[in-house]
Amino acid sequence: MNYIGKCVLVGFILFLVYSRIIDLNRLWIRNLGRDDRCISANSKEVRFPFLNRELIEYVATIEPKILTDFTMTRGTGDKILLRNVAKQLGLEYIIFCF
Repeated sequence: MNYIGKCVLVGFILFLVYSRIIDLNRLWIRNLGRDDRCISANSKEVRFPFLNRELIEYVATIEPKILTDFTMTRGTGDKILLRNVAKQLGLEYIIFCF
C-alpha cells in the first residue's frame, strides 16, 4: 500500500473510532427514541438485546480491526467478533443471519 493509501486508511480508522464514541453517547436519545416511536406507531413492542451499557462501553474500547475487516467480502468481514462468538457457542447456523 502506498503512502496516500495508508493515510486514507488511518484517517478512516480514526473516523470510525470517533463515530463509535458519538453513537455511544447519543444512543439513548436518538436511536432508541426514534425506534420506540416507529415501533409504537404500529402497536408493537421491541426488545433491544445488546443494550447493556457496560457491554457497549467495553466493545467501544476494542480496536476496529478486531471488530471488522473491510478487505473481506460483505457478509464475512463485518461483525467478525459477533460471528466468532456465535461460532464458539455452537451457533454456526445463524452466523450469516446477521
